[in-house]
Amino acid sequence: MTFETYLHEATRRGSDRTLPGVVVIAADKNGITYTHASGTQSLDPTSPLFKKSFAVDTTMWIASCTKLLTAISILQCVEKGLLNLDTDLSDVLTEFKEIQILTGFEDEKPVYKKPETKITLRALLTHSSGFGYAAFDPKLMKEVEYRGGKIDMTGDLLEHILLPLLYEPNTSWSYGVGLDWAGLALERVTGQSLSAYMDANIINPLSMTSTSFKLLSRQDIMAARSDMSMRLPDGSLSPSPTRFFPDNAKDDYGGAGLFSCAQDYVKVLIDLLQDDSKLLSLASKEELFKQQLSTESKTALNFLLYGDYEGNKDGEVGAMFSGGLPTGTNVGYSLGGMLVDDTNGAGPNRRRKGALSWSGLPNLHWMVDREKGVALFYGSQLLPPGDVKTGEAFSKFEEAIYKGEL
Repeated sequence: MTFETYLHEATRRGSDRTLPGVVVIAADKNGITYTHASGTQSLDPTSPLFKKSFAVDTTMWIASCTKLLTAISILQCVEKGLLNLDTDLSDVLTEFKEIQILTGFEDEKPVYKKPETKITLRALLTHSSGFGYAAFDPKLMKEVEYRGGKIDMTGDLLEHILLPLLYEPNTSWSYGVGLDWAGLALERVTGQSLSAYMDANIINPLSMTSTSFKLLSRQDIMAARSDMSMRLPDGSLSPSPTRFFPDNAKDDYGGAGLFSCAQDYVKVLIDLLQDDSKLLSLASKEELFKQQLSTESKTALNFLLYGDYEGNKDGEVGAMFSGGLPTGTNVGYSLGGMLVDDTNGAGPNRRRKGALSWSGLPNLHWMVDREKGVALFYGSQLLPPGDVKTGEAFSKFEEAIYKGEL
């Protein structure tokens, strides 16, 4: 079965449908080499989007795919001398002067200790600073609830990211709000909103016409937006009652706030393949593709993905974070995403050693393999994150590209 036949059957209406609307794009340094979209923009028969085809210009909340653009923005500021990857950030992010490590609970009351290591931009970008996401970590969730905070994303950035650390910086790995803090640091040193900075330094230079943090002020982007779908516990698909992220976010979330489309986002990936990048110097691009974690943090990341522990018996955490990589693929983390750190890459007909990738909560995936000279993007709007069927689809797409079938 060809990949296109597989995707058509997976997105075809009926009780055995396994995927909602999906768009895939492949590119090399010269531009887009393959596009295909399948399925519809809504599963709700009452929605005007029920019969509208998913497409390369369909607007999606790209969630953590935002992180790559924030990391690029930070590296640009480093090039300009506005920020430093390795200095104490507490002069810029003064909130860090009071940040403590959550060590546990006594009589249901949080217990904290002062960190001995200062938080740096390098630690924030690589998720080794100690920050997590309250929505995904039971300890943080309990701590936030104890002090009457909010778990869900709201328009108020600080309300969401002002969390205690889970460990001493650079000693472990936890997915969290580091890129939101990094975006806030950029705002404070540039005097611009993250939205304005990205417009001027990434979005406009690459002619990305359908990408913005400010959904409500861009009716053209909003008019092209897909509905959100969800996977039910029995594996079937249903319209989602929530979009997860607010339309009217007051602040710019550097870790999750962008709305975009496939044909826009791939322009960033293509730029990273090019020798004459419009976005980064050669040195900065090399830094972006370098494994950055300490030995302790790298071990923690691989255990999180593949370790045998409560909550990961079937490898669901690996599926959530790795985008369909074969279980056990040795990975590290760079300033911009997860890196394959296996000598043999991810196996036959898969990405090579040094390939950079990450994902977005509603089951989006991107990957840049500079050795192979290929970039891939997979877009959908499906909750919850870490969908196994999506991982399988992205794997099949990657294999088809590497085999030269598409």
